[in-house]
Amino acid sequence: MALHFILDGYNVIKQTSLLAEKDLEQGRKGLIKIVETQKPQGSVNNKVTIIFDGKPGVFGSTASSCARILFTSGHSADEKIKDLVDKTKNRKNTVVVTNDKDVRFYVRALGAQVCQVKEFLDKSRWSASSAKGKKKREALIDIGKKKLSGSLAAKINSELKDIWLRKKS
Repeated sequence: MALHFILDGYNVIKQTSLLAEKDLEQGRKGLIKIVETQKPQGSVNNKVTIIFDGKPGVFGSTASSCARILFTSGHSADEKIKDLVDKTKNRKNTVVVTNDKDVRFYVRALGAQVCQVKEFLDKSRWSASSAKGKKKREALIDIGKKKLSGSLAAKINSELKDIWLRKKS
């Protein structure tokens, strides 16, 4: 199933040193260029929506061939992101990219996935065809901030299976 990435535009720009050094217009264009050329969203089937605070007429209209660009007017990008996720039918396939804790907690409670900016920009995490990403996924099982090798995880699973099966016998 395809994923829908919703990016908190200015949050991503501020968290990316190369983009944060630019003025807002250049930062927006830079973010869109990253999405179009580096495809951190992975598959071309994955949709991307980038949300910016403001009005397109005031801040310039930025267009993209592979991302939907939304400018909020009258409310914040955070509110727009929350509203979009709230109205989404298939929330488990929605990934919100932001470092804003309030937004992350809200959309996670709705059942959407969340991703920090750095994780998103490491496109290997989302790209199933990436050999580097596949190797990482096979080698490590992410448990919070701790990492287990595949062999250690298999050993633990085996031990737990033995414990549970003995208790039921």
